[in-house]
Amino acid sequence: MVNGTLKTKDIANELQIAPATVLNWAKKYKVPHTKNQQGHFCFSMESFEYFKQLSGSQKEDILEERENAASNEVIYRLEQLEENLKMLERMISNKADEIVSFQVFEHRSDLEQLQLRLDSIEKSLEEQKNTSLLAEQAEKIEKKPRRLLANIFSI
Repeated sequence: MVNGTLKTKDIANELQIAPATVLNWAKKYKVPHTKNQQGHFCFSMESFEYFKQLSGSQKEDILEERENAASNEVIYRLEQLEENLKMLERMISNKADEIVSFQVFEHRSDLEQLQLRLDSIEKSLEEQKNTSLLAEQAEKIEKKPRRLLANIFSI
């Protein structure tokens, strides 16, 4: 501090910011300053207080900006996770549909085989029934002539 004025470097060191930031703020916010013989910016204590306020608000803005960025990143990641979950649910649903379709096909095949077997059993039963009916009819036919002959001789 020389003659009650602070140089750019002094303010930057005090506020723990870069000297370029001090110069940018001085130009951007039109902070009152003077220039020394070497062309360096010199600031009064009132200007230093103004820089303190700027630094505090800038840090708050930066923190808020970082929080917003972090929040936006979290939201983005959550949206990505949600999309991934929806995709996985669709894949699982499709796989479940494929499995059900396969099972239905297998059951249909089993039912067709059972139907063929049932038809075969019914045919076999029908043949046995016809064979037994033919055998009964043959017995009746054979018995009738014997009775007829027996009846003739018994008279």
